[in-house]
Amino acid sequence: MLKINYDDKESLEASLYLDFLNEQRLFAFGENDMKELAGRWVEYLQKLTNGIDVHYTKVINRNEVSVMFPLASGMPFIYKYKEPAVLHVQGKVKGKVDFLDREDYKTAITLDKDIRVTYAENHDGSVGFFDTLGNQYAIAGLVRKFQLYIPLRMSLEMKPGEIKANIKPVEPEQDITLLHYSMWPYTANQKKDSLTTFSQDPTTQVITRPNKVVSIDYKFGQQVSSPFQIQGYSYSEDFRNIGKMLWSNDLMSSVISAFKQRDVAQTHFNLRHLGKQAKNKGVSLTAV
Repeated sequence: MLKINYDDKESLEASLYLDFLNEQRLFAFGENDMKELAGRWVEYLQKLTNGIDVHYTKVINRNEVSVMFPLASGMPFIYKYKEPAVLHVQGKVKGKVDFLDREDYKTAITLDKDIRVTYAENHDGSVGFFDTLGNQYAIAGLVRKFQLYIPLRMSLEMKPGEIKANIKPVEPEQDITLLHYSMWPYTANQKKDSLTTFSQDPTTQVITRPNKVVSIDYKFGQQVSSPFQIQGYSYSEDFRNIGKMLWSNDLMSSVISAFKQRDVAQTHFNLRHLGKQAKNKGVSLTAV
């Protein structure tokens, strides 16, 4: 009689759960949020013309243990282990969006981006005894370091039916260490109240062996005028067949297995991009 039509259409609702770098996030959004997204996208495009600075740092301690208890002799036994990790992203994005045909949603996009990504881990473990009479802390420890550094400058041009990209280092004329891995077993006999770190303490001695298992200084990439260099050494038996490891069919698994050393010994490796010797300063890609 009143001709009232009831719309039983349910509004859009969704949620997204992320677990990344020991941080859990739950994002819930509805239909109103989706409508606001278009307005936020317009604001982002307006800021993009002047440039947007990106800065993100995340520090986590994935594992951390500290144990101390007295022995029968009265000396406290101390065990410490921690695995701090950091992810740092810094860069700037600048670009322009031109709407060629709003009805068919055809656009032309130009983006220039400088980005530096650093990921680093430091595994530090030690076990020792505290001499309460001599006020000395005698320990044996192990430090394992891993760092990945990716500095890129990217230019992207997208038109209907064509995409062009140019990728090169942020500082193409400089030599850059992209990957570092090292392991240092050591002993030390330090004063308890000393503020000096073990790496700088004069009593600290790095545990070495008579002979190195492997020593490498290898360059590759000269064929494409962009040379790289692997340089380092190791006293660990895990790296005895490093040549076979590098040329294996499953390189990633071989490298990860080597980094999880079973034979703990002094190790130091660097992967560098030799920008000073590079004639090719970037890579250009075109997709049609």
